[in-house]
Amino acid sequence: MTDLSQHMEAVATRLLGDPNKAMSSPKEWRYGSRGSLSIDLEKGTFFDHEKGTGGGVIDLICRETGQSNGAAHEWMRAEGFEIEEPRQQTGRRIVATYPYRDEHGKVLFEVVRFEPKDFRQRSPNGSGGWNWSLKGVCRVLYRLPELAAADPEATVFLVEGEKDADRLSSLDLIATTCPGGANTWKTEYTEALSGRKVVILPDNDPAGAEHAEIVKARLTGKAARLAVLSLPGLPHKGDVSDWLDAGGTTGRLAELAEAVLAGVGASGVEGKATSAQDPTPYVWIDPDAIPRRQFLYGRHLSRKQLAVTVAPGGLGKSTLAIAEALAMASGKNLLGEFVTERCRVWLYNLEDPRDELERRIQAAALHYGLKPDDIEGWLYVDTGRERPLMTTKPGLKGVEINDATFNGLRAGIEANHIDVMIVDPFISSHGAPENDNTAIDALAKEWGRLADHCNCAVELIHHARKLNGEPVTAESSRGAKALVDAARDVRTLNRMTEDEAAQAGVENDRQFFRVQSDKSNLAPPEVARWYQMESVELPNGDSVGVVTPWQWPDAFDGMTTNDLLRVQRALDGKSAKENLQASDWAGFIVAEVLDLDPDEDKHRIKTMLKTWVKTGALRVVRKADKSRHVRPVFEVKEWATS
Repeated sequence: MTDLSQHMEAVATRLLGDPNKAMSSPKEWRYGSRGSLSIDLEKGTFFDHEKGTGGGVIDLICRETGQSNGAAHEWMRAEGFEIEEPRQQTGRRIVATYPYRDEHGKVLFEVVRFEPKDFRQRSPNGSGGWNWSLKGVCRVLYRLPELAAADPEATVFLVEGEKDADRLSSLDLIATTCPGGANTWKTEYTEALSGRKVVILPDNDPAGAEHAEIVKARLTGKAARLAVLSLPGLPHKGDVSDWLDAGGTTGRLAELAEAVLAGVGASGVEGKATSAQDPTPYVWIDPDAIPRRQFLYGRHLSRKQLAVTVAPGGLGKSTLAIAEALAMASGKNLLGEFVTERCRVWLYNLEDPRDELERRIQAAALHYGLKPDDIEGWLYVDTGRERPLMTTKPGLKGVEINDATFNGLRAGIEANHIDVMIVDPFISSHGAPENDNTAIDALAKEWGRLADHCNCAVELIHHARKLNGEPVTAESSRGAKALVDAARDVRTLNRMTEDEAAQAGVENDRQFFRVQSDKSNLAPPEVARWYQMESVELPNGDSVGVVTPWQWPDAFDGMTTNDLLRVQRALDGKSAKENLQASDWAGFIVAEVLDLDPDEDKHRIKTMLKTWVKTGALRVVRKADKSRHVRPVFEVKEWATS
């Protein structure tokens, strides 16, 4: 195979920029604040000392761009690197060639398909041979001569591959495609379709949907009429050729195309015209065919959805995120919340340095007994100190979405099969005014589209505003309300109050916090999910906080029916008062019978009496005391059976 090592220096510069000069030498470049990524310029290889992975030029391109091996070769050619076609492997052969011609029929270049499936592009070298490069070659749409000669009123079908374009052309339809996919769309392609009726036929997968959206954006305002048509009954990853093979006809295709272009819909059409005023008809779906929601962590995180966590500063939200990331990555129920499947998790912390994240991760792993195999290859961690994440950029009218950042995130998520992405905190990931509802709404929806496109869950961890002691709710999130409105689920973190600590019988209330999932959940504290911050000492002597599950104490823990019967007998006929300030409060009798402290266990005893009234074991009636004052007192309602 062609030696590409000579291109390592130029490829590294193009993909990674300038190296860390303080750590680099003429033979080895280092990247990152700690120089963890090294480039051996003599051997043309790289090695990531943190992940323990490395490789050659193509491996580096795949790592940094998220592309496949074949696409990495095409990237090099598109970037102007002179590389030869690799020698054919055993059994590797050309199975199809697709010539791209100018308006006069001259071949400018070819797309070559190999078996096993792979694609290359080549151009004539003027001597009867081929250059496996398109450097300096004019790019055109496929089947351009037929397109140029066609009736200007005819519908043009824009498909994803040459095979589909040839299939439609064989049926006397006008069809075309572009080389290299939607991300390589050029102005020349738009001009060739200006003033035409264009129907985009995407393949039935996320890449096809993204392809259609990109092309539609390029053609909007240029094409006379424009629509995206998702063919009915198309299987996953299916294309128009599959639809035709399954019984679709040119007549039906033309009917669907005209219907979606007209914006009036048709039975079985799943597409839409570009006019925002044109409604999309609803197509009846068998309820049994609707897929179940794909929850990944409790009921908080699910695929294709955006979730938000709102918490005040310094409470432990980042430490909780680390513990939850470890639970999902290991597939183990570490915190009492169910993990439906083992997930690849990308934790992007934008505040802490890497060494602090490593302390927290290893402390949690030590506490929960996790081993390297439990998380390696399943947990990905980045820090804003090394790789800033900025999802907005300055625009003519303020800030706007940074498409390059989201495209990079999509590539990284898809290349590594990420199931859950956690961004902590949200405020550090953008430059929009945090009180601007319009800007935050656009940003939140872009995160939602990312989750939908990549079939993953996205969690944004967000600060609460200052509340002066009031409990945190979804409405307490800092800045624009649009963020929590756009999320499928919002959960809140609240520190244990002094009163709750007294009820629970704990001393240091600052070690405990509760999590409640809802956009406005004010449920009683005992039904929330509680956590405790525990200190774990690392071998290096550092003491690190780790989140652990904590159970709200059960007032009846260890009690039996006989204990209730003993309490009833002790209370029977005593007219013990309900008022805990009274000298003959019923709680004193309960404490004596059950060997409790009436002061330290006051909240527990109150809970017992209240529960017994609810269940019918006791009741409260009003009776006159010795001073003839009518007071509420307890009496037995229904005796317990031993």
